[in-house]
Amino acid sequence: MLLSFKINNFKSICDLELKTNFNEGKAPNGYMSNPSIVFLSSGEKNKQRIVPVTSIFGSNASGKTNIIEAIDTFQDIIKGEKLSDGNFYKPNLILLPKNDTSFEMKFVLDEGLYTYVIEYNFYGVVSEKLVLNDNPIFEINDNIIKQISVNNGLIYNYEKIVEIYNVQCLNASKKYQIQSLLSVLATEYQNLIPNLTKAYDFMNSKIMICMANKPCSTSMSIDLYSKIVGNKQKAIDDVIKHIKNFDVDIENIEMEKVEIEARNLWSQDNFDLIDFNKNTGIIKGNKIFSIHKNLLNEPVKLDFSEESSGTQIMSSLLCIILAILKTGGVVILDELDRSLHPLIVVQIVKLFKDKRYNQKNAQLIFTTHCSDLLENNFLRTSEISIINKTKKEGTTIKRLSDLNIRNIINFRKVYLQGMLGGIPQAYI
Repeated sequence: MLLSFKINNFKSICDLELKTNFNEGKAPNGYMSNPSIVFLSSGEKNKQRIVPVTSIFGSNASGKTNIIEAIDTFQDIIKGEKLSDGNFYKPNLILLPKNDTSFEMKFVLDEGLYTYVIEYNFYGVVSEKLVLNDNPIFEINDNIIKQISVNNGLIYNYEKIVEIYNVQCLNASKKYQIQSLLSVLATEYQNLIPNLTKAYDFMNSKIMICMANKPCSTSMSIDLYSKIVGNKQKAIDDVIKHIKNFDVDIENIEMEKVEIEARNLWSQDNFDLIDFNKNTGIIKGNKIFSIHKNLLNEPVKLDFSEESSGTQIMSSLLCIILAILKTGGVVILDELDRSLHPLIVVQIVKLFKDKRYNQKNAQLIFTTHCSDLLENNFLRTSEISIINKTKKEGTTIKRLSDLNIRNIINFRKVYLQGMLGGIPQAYI
């Protein structure tokens, strides 16, 4: 489970830490028999209480999306993307234009508490470190491996790791580290340091990010969920069941493989490319259709692109959310309420707070403007984060639990009155 993510010098952010720990003192009475999850428990080895939901509220241009983009950038880097010519370097140009950027992620696995830190600038990585329970697995500073926990009796001893690092992580002139050592060792030498590989697998495959400007199509989401449940029809049936629960009148979804000429690709909505034949100019891909019933109770097939934006977004999100609920992990959504009715947003969040659905310690982190979530103490004070931005500090974040606000308050009323910040001071 994700415990925290710290960002330094990224776009509008100077110094910010997104926290997911339960921060309300002792557990409330009767929490174990409560049908709603108060907090997730990390187990006996490293006792952490982590909330299932982290909501991020704030006005437009306050920096909410920058938090999600920072996590997305972090994930690209640890997946092995090379840092060169400043491709990932997006510093705060107003307050900290020349400083390095750094990300720190803390998360809990069976072995205990992991901390991974990477610091970089326009040219490449400045430092990189992975720690398990205060014991460094490896540490790099200024292109020098300071420490690495390998068994000297193995073929891959310290000197061999240094050789791998010099060849695969440094650029041709060996002046700058342009690729994370974590990604190289975890993908090409999986059995060398098992705990390192476990940490990489969590950060790489257990955290799913959906950016508002990089939406995932429904067919791609269905493919993802199909791999988990083992059957495409089972995946579609699960999605349809939840869509009907949200009062959307779709009877079924069908995915078909279609072939089109490349010159006609521009006119195709809701189409996922599978293969392109250069010789014939034919593109193969998946296309989604929705099935409705007419007044005679006869099936009517529609191109899924003809459905409303909300229906398309909901269908895609449901596949991703159901996948995380089945396996555990973290799903991070930018603008959860985009094109969705507030009542549907509440039901989506409730999936993570309900013990019937969330049995694998899944977490949901999302940005939103949907103040309906703040009604009736639906979210706890540890689950509500407020974003503000000032010229002196850039984007800042506070949870209601940090402000010693009790759960009995009507959060929505207080928030909309401007007492917590995070709203626009709009007028005409």
